[in-house]
Amino acid sequence: MMQLLPLALHLSMVCLVLAAGAGKFKFNVTTSEVVRDDEDGGRIRGVRSRENATFVLGGLFPIHTHSADPSQGSACGDIRQERGLERMEAMLFAIDTINADPDLLPGVDLGYDIRDTCNSETVGLDEAIDLIITGSNLNIESCEALPDASPAVNGTVPYAAVPTSGIVGAAGSGVSVPVASLGRLFRMPQVSYASTSPLLTDRSRYGYFRRTVPSDDLQALAMIDILQHFNWNYVSILHSEDTYGSAGINEFVNVSATNNICIDLRRGIPPTFSEREYDSLVEDLRLSRARVVIIFANQESVGEVLTRVNRDETMRRNFTWIASDAWARSIDLVHQFNDTAAGLFGVAPLTEHLPAFEDITGNSITFDESGSVDGFYEILNYQANFSASGGVSYKFVSVGTWVSGNVGEQLILKDNVPLQFGLMSDGAPRTEPVESGCGGCMPGEYIRKIPGSCCSICEPCLGRNYSSQPLAKNCSTCFVEEVREMWGNSPTTGSNSCIPLPMVSPMYSDPWAIPSLILACIGLIFVAFTAVIFVIFRKTAIVKSSGREQMTLLLIGIACSFILPFFYVAPPSIPVCLVNRLGIWFCYSLMFGALAIKVQRVARIFYGVKRNLTYTPRFVSPPFQVSFTLIIVGVQMLVIVVSLAFIHPEVLHLYPFDENTLKEPEVIVTCQQESIAVLVLSLLYETAIITVATVLGAFSFKYPENFNEAKYISFCTFSLLVVWLGLIPTYFTTQSRPEIQNAAVSLFIILSAFGVLCFIFGPKLIIILFQPERNSTHFSTHHTINDPDSGVKMNTLGSQGSSKLTHSESANYSTQEAGNGARKKELPTNEL
Repeated sequence: MMQLLPLALHLSMVCLVLAAGAGKFKFNVTTSEVVRDDEDGGRIRGVRSRENATFVLGGLFPIHTHSADPSQGSACGDIRQERGLERMEAMLFAIDTINADPDLLPGVDLGYDIRDTCNSETVGLDEAIDLIITGSNLNIESCEALPDASPAVNGTVPYAAVPTSGIVGAAGSGVSVPVASLGRLFRMPQVSYASTSPLLTDRSRYGYFRRTVPSDDLQALAMIDILQHFNWNYVSILHSEDTYGSAGINEFVNVSATNNICIDLRRGIPPTFSEREYDSLVEDLRLSRARVVIIFANQESVGEVLTRVNRDETMRRNFTWIASDAWARSIDLVHQFNDTAAGLFGVAPLTEHLPAFEDITGNSITFDESGSVDGFYEILNYQANFSASGGVSYKFVSVGTWVSGNVGEQLILKDNVPLQFGLMSDGAPRTEPVESGCGGCMPGEYIRKIPGSCCSICEPCLGRNYSSQPLAKNCSTCFVEEVREMWGNSPTTGSNSCIPLPMVSPMYSDPWAIPSLILACIGLIFVAFTAVIFVIFRKTAIVKSSGREQMTLLLIGIACSFILPFFYVAPPSIPVCLVNRLGIWFCYSLMFGALAIKVQRVARIFYGVKRNLTYTPRFVSPPFQVSFTLIIVGVQMLVIVVSLAFIHPEVLHLYPFDENTLKEPEVIVTCQQESIAVLVLSLLYETAIITVATVLGAFSFKYPENFNEAKYISFCTFSLLVVWLGLIPTYFTTQSRPEIQNAAVSLFIILSAFGVLCFIFGPKLIIILFQPERNSTHFSTHHTINDPDSGVKMNTLGSQGSSKLTHSESANYSTQEAGNGARKKELPTNEL
């Protein structure tokens, strides 16, 4: 290896010029002088100078891009001016300068043989094999023998007879890796000017390989320092799936894991990526929460990504890009996407300006044990410059350096150079770093871990929950047992403290309460009016025949039904809750029971008339009717009173809250309801009573309308059944809204009371007040009716006296044959 050191020094000097020249010089060399295409126009040939050369250096440069469609017959695409031709011309410039300086390498003339790799592994390997065997005595079957590989003639050595002493290149790591493997096999020194893959540090595999640029593991450290300097700990990364991109990004991922850098999105870009796959990648980028994107990829892949981001107005100025060395200085690439790339930070190997190579710095270059150099990076910022005339131009600005050998801070940013982080919506430069971090949760939020992510997200403390400190791991609850009226101060967006909530309870002034109260007052007036009329006309036939005891019970039930809404709309308290629990069942059981007993008496008497019975039905006298009604009410009240011993009437505070709405919560004060078992049992009981009354009313309705009140009782029981069946589902569906439930129950109770008042008492009031001629014994006791089953006509007889049907009265039944063959039957009909 010792004899190779001078050659390695020569190669290194050339590579240093290449690194310095790339992007720094514009050489005035006519393209036709150095580029000679092969027959199919695929890649250059003939850029060589081997005559009278002491050493010949092979050069591998990506003069052309890699073909987007190699199936078309060529692996090469368009000519690369910036990183292809210019680098090649930099090598020619370096060799010419070295040869022209007698003091630099005295007695040594360098020759060259430059080949085009087209940035393709296969093309680069073909050219490397050709360089190695040119001028040598190797005979490789796959390579054609060169006709000019002959010995010296007349003291002149043909160019092909001078073997290649070393290879400068290649640019891409994907090309350098197979060439380095080949170089180890043939012991061919190779020095790369741009290959940075960490794979090439393996000395056991690439012992003859050196490079004048630092490895990507150092570039990863430089990127990490940039992210930490700007507090960017939440990023997305894109990389080309090749030797350069995959190896480089793996180093970055390994380092980021130990530096609290969270990677939100990681996507690889293989060479076969389709248009649709690029679109999908950019869409994933748009959905990512990270605003800083690191791209460790070749220029072709970067161009495809930036093209699509640049199309979307919402994404164009939304990201800060971190560029790897493959495109960190590529002005030809980024100037196509100025709006998108503005504010870009690039990490590129540090180079020095060498005007005409006149100033020799004398700096030495040393390789570490892996064949790489120390990490010297220049930090570039792509900035917009606005002129006084309103024009704008863009350029890369050197804003700092990163040196791996520095003790302490390796990243040093220039204090006198302002930074730009992109463009704002109005086009002005953004001078403050974008926010791209996991971020800390603020008061009113708590930290929630995301499975599979190194970052957490901040969730708001909603409803009764709050957090008063930043970075809270969970929410606290506003209330304790003694204080239940507290809630978060911003329950729909996240609360950082507790506030007392407004107490909402039924009030007489509530909009839904006012109609109920008005109707209840009107109903009480009608009840009082009815009672007064019945007392005044208590000795008239129609009042006596109505059954005064049952009518009194009905009137009490109606009056209680009109009084009960005043408790339902009252502010809840234990007495109010007690009345509400008892009142509704008392009112309904009293009205339903009185009507059921009344209608069954009518039905039984008609049954006796129809069957020609000569005795009085049992238990039809007023005392029995009142007793049966009170028994019905008592059974219902017994169930409710027993339930009160288990579920006491209490005032409850409810906290309904729906985080999907913007309605601020409130404390709803309401009464404790009875258990569901008691509720269902009471509903079934009342439903059975009103159903029986309705069936009996329908049975009595087939008898003539002029038989007192049978028809009206039927109408009344049917209407009550309809109202009751409407109340049951309404009661259950409004359980979560007590204020609506109270309004519904009040209205249904009032409707039931008005129904009984109108159908039972209304017709009698009309006769008493407006048809007094009908309020007589004649109209009350003598009516001829038809038996719908037998066709018999019957005269009904009644008395004016006691409201009791005696056995002697039933014995006075008499029948006589009518002239048309029909029978007439006379019977008392008082108290029906």
